[in-house]
Amino acid sequence: MKLRAFHTLFFWSGAITMVVMSMHYFQNHISGILKGKILVDQLWYHIVFRIHIVFGMIAMFAAPTQFSQTLRQRYMLWHKRFGYIYVVSVLLSGVSGFVIAQFAMGGIMSRIGFTILSVIWLVSTYKAISSIIKKNIVGHQKWMIRSFALTFSAIPLRLMLLIPLFFNVEFIEIYKLASWLCWIINLTIAEVIISQNKGLQTI
Repeated sequence: MKLRAFHTLFFWSGAITMVVMSMHYFQNHISGILKGKILVDQLWYHIVFRIHIVFGMIAMFAAPTQFSQTLRQRYMLWHKRFGYIYVVSVLLSGVSGFVIAQFAMGGIMSRIGFTILSVIWLVSTYKAISSIIKKNIVGHQKWMIRSFALTFSAIPLRLMLLIPLFFNVEFIEIYKLASWLCWIINLTIAEVIISQNKGLQTI
């Protein structure tokens, strides 16, 4: 019970934090890391970028509902509905993320890092859906944990990008490292959680 409560609190806190940290993208035409984008004056890029941000945040808010045992046991229909919202949001945010990853700052290192993130985010979510269709509940939970971890990779990414504000390091170097570490760290944590929870169907 305490573990589930911690997971729920962590995910809700993360979702709210991301909303606060992402609001500036909708207050100004050019703000934050958008200033360094090579396609900053292209309308289509701004549309795709904002699709990525908006649906990424929706996915974050839908994710905690999937950890609610009460919702799964008593309100399965709502569990499924929130699950649909999550999957559609990941699809839209993941595909748009794949597109903007091709124009990421930091050259080929950043582009590959963010491209891999987009691909494995989409694949893990697909595997989760494929598992539940086959009635493989444990497999579904394992892949959803991985998917959630990748959804919340936005949090360590934003936190790492704050490092240049407090230390004398180049932003672009941190950006290149963050494009890989943000999802590697979260995916590693996900694998630890999976390995330590043999009875996943009960969490």
